[in-house]
Amino acid sequence: MQSRSLESEGFRVTLGRDQGSCMIEGRSGLHERTVPECVVLGVRPDATPSAKPPVRIFLGTEASQFRPERVFVWSIEQVRDPGREYQIFLMKELAGFDRRRWTTGFTNYRFAIPHFAGGVGRAIYNDEDQIYLTDPGELFDLEMGDRGFLAISETESSVMLVDCARMAEVWPIEAAKFEAKKTLLKRAVEKGLFGSLAPGWNAREDEYEAGSSQLLHYTTLHTQPWRPFPDRFVYRENPLGELWHQLERSADRSRFQLFSRSRPSSRFKQARPEGLGDSAGCSETQELLNELEVRSVVRWEPACVDLERAAPASTGDAVVCCQGLEQVPEDDVPWLLDELFAAGDRFVVASVDCGRQIAQTATTTETTTAPGRWPDHFTAAGARHPGIRWQLVVQHSEPNGQDVCQYYRGGSRHDPNPPRVRLLVEPSSSFSESAESLAETLGWPWEHLGEEEQDAAPWPDLLLCAGSGVASRARGIRLRSRGRTRVVLLAEGAEPAAELDLVITPVSAGLFPDPRRFEIAVPLVATRTEERCRASEPWRKLFVEADAPRIALLVDGPRSGLTTALAERLGRAAAEAARLQGGSIFGLLSPKLSNSVTSALGAALGRSHLAVLERGDDPYLAHLELADAFIVTGDAEWILADVCFTGKPVDIFPLSERLGLLERLRGAVVRLADSSPTNNRGTARPQKGLERFCSRLIANGTVRPPKNRRALHDALVARGCARRLGDRALDPEFRPLREAERAAGQVQSLLGIG
Repeated sequence: MQSRSLESEGFRVTLGRDQGSCMIEGRSGLHERTVPECVVLGVRPDATPSAKPPVRIFLGTEASQFRPERVFVWSIEQVRDPGREYQIFLMKELAGFDRRRWTTGFTNYRFAIPHFAGGVGRAIYNDEDQIYLTDPGELFDLEMGDRGFLAISETESSVMLVDCARMAEVWPIEAAKFEAKKTLLKRAVEKGLFGSLAPGWNAREDEYEAGSSQLLHYTTLHTQPWRPFPDRFVYRENPLGELWHQLERSADRSRFQLFSRSRPSSRFKQARPEGLGDSAGCSETQELLNELEVRSVVRWEPACVDLERAAPASTGDAVVCCQGLEQVPEDDVPWLLDELFAAGDRFVVASVDCGRQIAQTATTTETTTAPGRWPDHFTAAGARHPGIRWQLVVQHSEPNGQDVCQYYRGGSRHDPNPPRVRLLVEPSSSFSESAESLAETLGWPWEHLGEEEQDAAPWPDLLLCAGSGVASRARGIRLRSRGRTRVVLLAEGAEPAAELDLVITPVSAGLFPDPRRFEIAVPLVATRTEERCRASEPWRKLFVEADAPRIALLVDGPRSGLTTALAERLGRAAAEAARLQGGSIFGLLSPKLSNSVTSALGAALGRSHLAVLERGDDPYLAHLELADAFIVTGDAEWILADVCFTGKPVDIFPLSERLGLLERLRGAVVRLADSSPTNNRGTARPQKGLERFCSRLIANGTVRPPKNRRALHDALVARGCARRLGDRALDPEFRPLREAERAAGQVQSLLGIG
């Protein structure tokens, strides 16, 4: 792979009157672009060179989209002709364009392609939210006839094959800079220059067909897998998101970058050496460094990078960079971070001082890396260098003059001592059991956090919190510890995950996906092995003498939708299951059930052993230990967690909860948030208006969705832990549910262990 600017490609003489130089000075000391940067995928060394012309692709992108633009180019690398050259021009942050009516930060760049291509040859245009599944050379070589551009429709221009000579007069550079997108497209269509392109070259998510679609377009903005605009959208899962993530992981494994030491961006050369100055973060960096037990420390500065020499090998136990990194052009940040991470054996400690943040206008371009993108860059670099523990300080000043200092950490934990773990539990929270279960599964020494420990060092490495009521206190500890304490919250409320390190919630909570939220099928429960064995002794004779299999029927729920009629149906179904298997029924019924429901169940069950259900008491624990199988009402979430943990057969009897007025109102908010209206192309339009407002209400915890019991049951069935009662088509090898182990894996990853 190579990279070069358009100027070095010989296009400068054809660029027009305002393109006398490649760069103009920007407000930050770096340079705004007036021409796109070009990444070249050359002929592979082991391939026979093709006689076909280079494939030219112009990619519409913007500063916040550094992840998808890399994956886009990597997708081409996977499917391209190895004997052919591919030139990918990154059209982003180009100076001189009026963005006031643009939907994205690159809307009209596509109409400047004839200008930037010198008015000769052909070129492909792509948006950055796409991946190629077939060689784009096939698109580039299509017959165009007398058409000026090919697209899947007259109004859809996110993938185009452009005849630059034909379109140069229709889309001149001044029109691209100042006219509306619809006007420019309409003009070309009215001149008869539109030609139809096969839909597979621009397949949106709902149009994608595995094996036949040539390109996948992640067009629904609030489901894009890389989540570029968390301030604008409340993101949802994308059913095809894993295809994109697989490509990114593959690029990470290959250490693929768009730019490198041997081929840096043209802006990197423009910025050196005087542009890379000192940062004010050295004292903060030294403070972080003092916490680490390091054998040797080396200093690293971007201004000292010698492009004429090879990248240095590992030079020290810890590498420190506290000046100049914030002045590096963002295109070059990934490869420089790769060198920074490669220079250390175990640790990277860095500081960036982003200075005063100036609001972007419709006509300015970003010339430095925004504060919010630095942790993303370091997280990505850490994924490519999993053996390095990194710590980052980001400093900047808000427009109101307030100084902000934020701390980020990631990578492997090198401390041989076990993490210092504390529990912070809301007294009334049922999730205190989950926090203790998780702590026991992790296997590290732990104790409850005392009042005297909440505001002072030594800070715990891990704070396990139970219940939303302690979340604000946990956030305070996280803030005062400057990121030393990683906070994990177990709850079913919609506590904003972005303000914590990890939030663990049951799938029934119905909350939106978030990179910091981990869903479990059911709440984490204590194993209680010794208690179950002890409690079972008085019941053992009764169970042994009963016909096998001994089926325990557990009916719970004060808000259950279990009517008398449903109770009769449940009782008959349980009795029939026991009869078919030649077994017997042991019933545990909640004392909160109405007399009529209890009577109906007893009558339908006939001769059965019945007792009162109270989770955690001795009869309950004895039934968990001695029963061969279970039938459980679908509203009993904690009981389902207990019985599925045993690995014995579990049948679920689904119920619909009675919803009061408040629950119905909350359900209406959820439906509006999920409404997903379509645009004139028939695809889901970006979140806005009432849809976005309701999504925000749920995401920030103002409105909690009603319980989603169906999601709970689906998760248990999918894991092979349970089935719905009467569904004999499914007769799985029942597996024990080990959600605490899954959650522990997430916590270990958070702390860089394992």
